Amino acid sequence: MLSDTEIEDRSFCINLARDFYPLWINENKQLDKKNHEKAVRLSLQKEAFLKLRNSIEQEFFSDEENWPLNIYAPYIRQIGVLEKDIKISQKVAKVICIELRNNLNSEENYRNAINRIQPLFTSKDMKEFFLIVSREFYHFWAG
Repeated sequence: MLSDTEIEDRSFCINLARDFYPLWINENKQLDKKNHEKAVRLSLQKEAFLKLRNSIEQEFFSDEENWPLNIYAPYIRQIGVLEKDIKISQKVAKVICIELRNNLNSEENYRNAINRIQPLFTSKDMKEFFLIVSREFYHFWAG
């Protein structure tokens, strides 16, 4: 880059780079630290999510939580969804219910729960499937 710079401007460019370098390095270190913390947090969330997903069938649901789940399953069966996809959809809906347990029933809380859960799915297909289920299930959950 300096070879393309005028000779009289080179010393200015070198000094500018020297002055800027410490700021640039510190900024990168701070970003690395933030990214590492975010990755660790996401990893812990994924681990908890996998445990929940594997034990979802043993989870106890209140009558209030069961009501939308019990209506949602026949609906997706009625529109012709395959049985294996119905089981996955039910698990996803149960995860959403668990995530919403300690929150008031509001559109904002539902959206926030979806935003917390979605990054835990790694494959693009599962993320899309999750979004489809979450959009369908919302109408049953909202009552």
